[in-house]
Amino acid sequence: MYSRIKIRVQCPCGILIRCLSQAEISTALRPFYFSVHPDLFGKFPEQRKVNESSLQQLSALLEAQQSSRTMKVPPLPFYLRNKDVSEGLLYFLHY
Repeated sequence: MYSRIKIRVQCPCGILIRCLSQAEISTALRPFYFSVHPDLFGKFPEQRKVNESSLQQLSALLEAQQSSRTMKVPPLPFYLRNKDVSEGLLYFLHY
């Protein structure tokens, strides 16, 4: 089954639409999942909770895309761990 993903780009056509299978979506998102997975934030319960909630919302959005339902895209905040610096340093991303 293919999902329709809309990607906005700066080009004369305005919007580029590309169809991806569930497997392609999973493969593309895997590095992101490994960067924001809640298990990485055991010492940071608030950040863990934010990432759990945002991942659940992202999953619901992807499921809605596959079933051709429309869904309003909420802001999805995520925390990232910095692997190169001390364990206490976190980055906040807001998509």
